[in-house]
Amino acid sequence: MGRSHWSLGISLSHDASAALCADGQPVVAIASERLCRRKHGFPPVKRYHFELPWDAICYCLDTAGVGLDDCDRIVLNKAGGDWDWRREDLCRTIPVRQKSKIVCLQTHHDAHALYAWHASGWPEASVIVADRFGSYVPDRGYESESGYAVKGGRWQKVFANHLDLPATRYGEFRAEHSLTALYQIVTLHYGFFREMDQCGKTMGLAPYGCPRGEAPVWVRVGEDFSVGCHGFYQEMIERGVIRTEDLAPVGFSAHTLARVPRRDYRQVPAELATQAQFELETAMCQLVRQLVRHTGTGSVCAAGGLFHNSAMNGKLLSVEGVERLFVPPAASDDGNALGCAYYGCRLDGVPCRPLSHAFLGRSYSEEQMLRSLERAKLRWRRLDRETLLAETAAALAAGSVLAWFQGGSEFGFRALGHRSILADPRDPGVRDYINGRIKHREPFRPLAAAVLADQAGAWFSPAAEIPYMTTVTQALRPGQAPAVTHVDGSSRIQTVAGDRLFRGLLEHFFRRTGVPLLLNTSFNAPGRPIVETPDDAVHSFLAMRLDRLVIGPFFVHRPGD
Repeated sequence: MGRSHWSLGISLSHDASAALCADGQPVVAIASERLCRRKHGFPPVKRYHFELPWDAICYCLDTAGVGLDDCDRIVLNKAGGDWDWRREDLCRTIPVRQKSKIVCLQTHHDAHALYAWHASGWPEASVIVADRFGSYVPDRGYESESGYAVKGGRWQKVFANHLDLPATRYGEFRAEHSLTALYQIVTLHYGFFREMDQCGKTMGLAPYGCPRGEAPVWVRVGEDFSVGCHGFYQEMIERGVIRTEDLAPVGFSAHTLARVPRRDYRQVPAELATQAQFELETAMCQLVRQLVRHTGTGSVCAAGGLFHNSAMNGKLLSVEGVERLFVPPAASDDGNALGCAYYGCRLDGVPCRPLSHAFLGRSYSEEQMLRSLERAKLRWRRLDRETLLAETAAALAAGSVLAWFQGGSEFGFRALGHRSILADPRDPGVRDYINGRIKHREPFRPLAAAVLADQAGAWFSPAAEIPYMTTVTQALRPGQAPAVTHVDGSSRIQTVAGDRLFRGLLEHFFRRTGVPLLLNTSFNAPGRPIVETPDDAVHSFLAMRLDRLVIGPFFVHRPGD
């Protein structure tokens, strides 16, 4: 056999990341935040200074056992303008002998689209991308929503919306006619911000408000796919949610922060979140409906930060003409590292292989886990596989809330059974306990469910394959799983298939309780990224009110128990 083709992808936007493909197959990927232990990885990418996420790059290379000079392609991408995007700077910064390997994938939305489509493995698709802003296109502005048709391996851009904003600093008010901008403005007004806006909180709050009935429409989508948010800006300006006076010149990301007065969410009616979610879902459904009609393809792939809105994704499943929906893990800018790696494969004619799972982090040895436990002076028992699953299922059924650390970490913001906090979904009080005492979050925040794939149709509707926890469904038995059922009867789910340890745990819990699902939320201390290493897991376990830690084959008790 000849040597492998290695393609290294690097995303330089927020949530900076790196990914590596071997012969077109994703083998390792990670966001910088998991390693620097700061949400969204702030820094490594600074506003006006060029710096690569070397922590993520070295992690990928070390995990695969290759060096920079072994890579056939090194492909980079970022959002925004091009003030720090000169290829000659990259060539000086990256210590690789053959500088021709270094490629800039100039269009940010193309990186999103390449990732979503290649990861799906579908031969043809309608691809839609939406985020706050992508690349700057001269004379047009920044990408906001884009649509593609993919057939026979050939790409065609169907539409591209742009924000009418300058590429330089400015101080005057400019309305951003973008679905993501609309949602972010509402999110900022609720005060949901920690280094970046926290739009997931707005989504969780939305079901608590009442629809406004015959209220003026905020968003209109044209037959040409254009998005107009005139109604939204008119109302927000009248309500004082947006300031329109001239401000000191700053980059437009900070500009929006300065224009939106932030409040405590309890001081702002929930109806604002309700309307924002309704307008977002209505407009996106219309965009997807028109795109599918144009392409004639009902297989829809979606990426960009907006598609972390799993409630919106759930609505897309019922859009006329949509046959199936694929939203990859790490749909935000961290996923663009894989889009770049796929692009490097395409440049060299290497077939791109679909994403078979999201567990693209490295696995840690039992010896590494044991050293972490011994340093913390924790009590543990090493159990064989079946005993470990049986005892863990019994602890969960008895009311324990435990941390579960197994295998390689998930790529993206969702814990999918390798870096998870787990609990009994039948317990009506466990959601409040986890939100209030363990994760110190707002009480309205919902928690997700991991469900055996072959049982999902009996518990949730629609019955769809959702392996990456990207879509909200309706709970069919809310009384039997109240901890994972939101106030509107919805549930964000992860369907679990394959012969994996996590599936085995669900099966044990199912046999014991008659319920084929578990409450599954991310294993991270408040305000911190999901744990990556055994040391991260042990430190977070000790800092949180968790009853047990199951790390590899080790069943760990709390000190004093």
